[in-house]
Amino acid sequence: MSQEKMSEDFQDLVNLSVFVDMAKAIASATTIEDTLNEVMNQISQFFAPLNWSVMLRDSSTGDLKFIIATGKDSDQLTKVRLPKGTGIAGWIVEHGRSVIVEDVHTDERFDPTIDQLTGFETKSIIGVPLKSGNKVFGVIELVNRIDGRPFTPFELKVLTTIADFAAIAIEKAYYFRALKKLATIDPLTGVCNRRTFQ
Repeated sequence: MSQEKMSEDFQDLVNLSVFVDMAKAIASATTIEDTLNEVMNQISQFFAPLNWSVMLRDSSTGDLKFIIATGKDSDQLTKVRLPKGTGIAGWIVEHGRSVIVEDVHTDERFDPTIDQLTGFETKSIIGVPLKSGNKVFGVIELVNRIDGRPFTPFELKVLTTIADFAAIAIEKAYYFRALKKLATIDPLTGVCNRRTFQ
C-alpha cells in the first residue's frame, strides 16, 4: 500500500470520527435551545464565518425568523422576519437544497435588505436547509469567511451533515416538549392536572 493511499485512509478515519463525535454531541441535546447551542459550537469549530445564523420557518406564514444570529451587527437580527421566499435563505427553504454563492452581487436570489438594515456587506454565502423528510422547517446560513476566501464544496458537505444532525435533534426536542405538555395538561379541561403539582 502506497504512502499516499495510507494518508488518505487515515484522513477518512479522522473525518469519520469527527462526524461521529459531532452526531453524539448534537443528538444528546434534549431541548431546542441546547440543540442550537451545540450547533453553534460545532459551526465555530469547523468554519470561520464573519456572520452566521439559524432561521426557522413560521408554519402559518412561511416567513423565516432568526433564532440565532452570530457575528458583526447580528444583534439587530433577532427580531427580523424574512417574508416567504425572500433572499437566498428563502430560496433554500422553498427548494430544500443547499447552495454556495461565491459572489452574492452576481446572484439574482440575493436580497440586500438585511445588509441595508445592519450596514454589513455580504459577499459570499453558504446555506443548507433544516429538514425532516421532505419538510423544510429552517435554514443554516454562513456569511463571508474571515479570510475572505469563498466557501468550499467540502465545507458544504460538513455543514449539510451538521444540519442533518440538528434537524433530527430539533424534531426530537419538539416531540419531547409536546409529550411533556400532554402529560401535564388535562385533555378535557385544558388545565394543569395532578402531575403538574406533584
